[in-house]
Amino acid sequence: MNFKELVTEEILSSCPKQLCCGRAFLSAVLKTSGSIELTKKGMTCVVAVDNASGAERVGEIVKDIYCTDVEIEKSKIKSGVKRGEDVFTVRIPQGICKDVLSECGLMELDNDKFSSFVRGVPNAVVKNTCCAKEYLKGLFLSSGSVYVPSTTESGHSGYHIEYQVVDEKEAYDVLELLKRFALNFKTSERGNNFLVYAKDKNVLLDFFRVLSLTEASIELEKIIADRELNNSINRNVICEAANLDKTFAAAAKQIVAIEEILKEVGLDNLPDGLKEAANARLNNPTASLSELSKILGISKSCLNHRLRKIMEITEGERDGK
Repeated sequence: MNFKELVTEEILSSCPKQLCCGRAFLSAVLKTSGSIELTKKGMTCVVAVDNASGAERVGEIVKDIYCTDVEIEKSKIKSGVKRGEDVFTVRIPQGICKDVLSECGLMELDNDKFSSFVRGVPNAVVKNTCCAKEYLKGLFLSSGSVYVPSTTESGHSGYHIEYQVVDEKEAYDVLELLKRFALNFKTSERGNNFLVYAKDKNVLLDFFRVLSLTEASIELEKIIADRELNNSINRNVICEAANLDKTFAAAAKQIVAIEEILKEVGLDNLPDGLKEAANARLNNPTASLSELSKILGISKSCLNHRLRKIMEITEGERDGK
């Protein structure tokens, strides 16, 4: 199960507690995934959902509010990038279609007849805080997406959540709705659609907490902690490797200098302390200064001083030539 499936499953596992919240959830789903079919018998509301559980939840909400069953049909998508995938169509009965569209704030009535569609998020439907949260849940079910990187991926980027809508007014309204909960999302265009999105892991975490999606919050916290631990380990490994490189480079220069002295004048002509340090370095070419000082039984600063003197002798000989 990927992270989006986890979020979707948690949304579907909790029913709206009040009828007004159910209408808000239904309004969001109808707004982004619904359509109207006109036949000789009248008008029918149709909702297309990409999973059976989502279709069943829409049907349950309709039944709770309007005390009637809905038809759910399974078919295959015939075109586009999702061609061949399953789609579940929820058909809301003709007798309640007008009530559903009106009460969900999607169409305005004029003398019991529809006068126009309502653009954007219907304010009356999301007036209450509880309803606003259910609207955001329903909208995620029908037009939302989230991506969270795996714990093994490096770096701090990769977190992404978005709503994709077709109307600029709705994108702006959704952005304002999220701001009511201090959620800092942004907007952009993608083709003919508009995105409301966030790429900050802390915003994602706050989003799930605001919507009371506890399992998603806990899982995201775990992923963030694991990735930060992995990144910290990687940084330490890199630092240790860099330090080793410096140690080996310094030791190599010292060995070259000692071998030059050995070739030109011999180590026996060095003072006892320098001779001792030179032989120790030749016999322990990969040892760090700390390791070498312990072998000789002297301080690290004393050893460092002796090795510097050896380097100076070699440099003096090169300058003399």
